[in-house]
Amino acid sequence: VDGRHKPSDLDQRMIEWLVRNKLPYQVVATKIDKVPKSRRNSRLREIQQTLAADSVIGFSAITGEGKKELWMIIEKCAS
Repeated sequence: VDGRHKPSDLDQRMIEWLVRNKLPYQVVATKIDKVPKSRRNSRLREIQQTLAADSVIGFSAITGEGKKELWMIIEKCAS
């Protein structure tokens, strides 16, 4: 999901579909580098609550933030 905005209806429908079909997922808030550091935690909490997700990883392709955490989850699921 775009970390700059509240999750869209499409984001919410995707999570509902994943849950209904019993598929594992990890919510990743992209473009987190565009969110001021003082607002990141509240933004991630808002995304987590809106999507009723267990966790949300903030990720930035520019700064690499969240890359290590995301790879750890991918590797865990692959094993």
